[in-house]
Amino acid sequence: MVGRTLAESIENPCSTECGGSSATAEHLGRTALELFARKGYASTSVNEIVEAAGVTKPMLYYYFGSKERLARRLVIEPAERLVATLEGVANSDQPHLEQEIAWMQSQLAFCRENPDRARFVFALYFGPLGAELAESVGKIGHKSRSILREIVSRRKETHGWSDTRIDEYVRAVQGQMLSTIIDMLYDTDSTVLLTEPVERLARRLILNLDAGYLADSRDRS
Repeated sequence: MVGRTLAESIENPCSTECGGSSATAEHLGRTALELFARKGYASTSVNEIVEAAGVTKPMLYYYFGSKERLARRLVIEPAERLVATLEGVANSDQPHLEQEIAWMQSQLAFCRENPDRARFVFALYFGPLGAELAESVGKIGHKSRSILREIVSRRKETHGWSDTRIDEYVRAVQGQMLSTIIDMLYDTDSTVLLTEPVERLARRLILNLDAGYLADSRDRS
């Protein structure tokens, strides 16, 4: 990630996205994220955002220009930086298993550190088709999956896996990621998922999948 670490960009999502480090801009951004996550983008008006934030409309337009630009700065731009981080993982000289763990860790950290942003991403991804923001999220999701497949494809050399086997494993990793994130975001009783360090959680999830697939491969041979 250019200029900032993953942790820095997640912990303070408005330090760059919100047009600077203004406390007002950061407050507006966090208020908007909460409303977008709870009500949806289309159902949240500019009036609702500024009223909830206790500021005026001109203040929102000064920092962000429009509701759509506000949403893009809060969600799309951070997600694009996440993709840049994932590309860095894929281009690293780590073993593919460590790359898979780092891919999972980056995804989980992005969601855990800012749950409202993650809920908004989910709402856009699974919401009505055709909206520009939803299309942007879809493209980012496709790129993320492509990076994962690039990483997993290295198992051709290390394990002799076929393309079909690789696609199965990619779907398994994605499914594990999605189910874990959904539990993190919506199941308040998942104390382990909410408190376990993301590096350890990601390592546990990937190693369990890896062990299961390797055992299955031995059974098939």
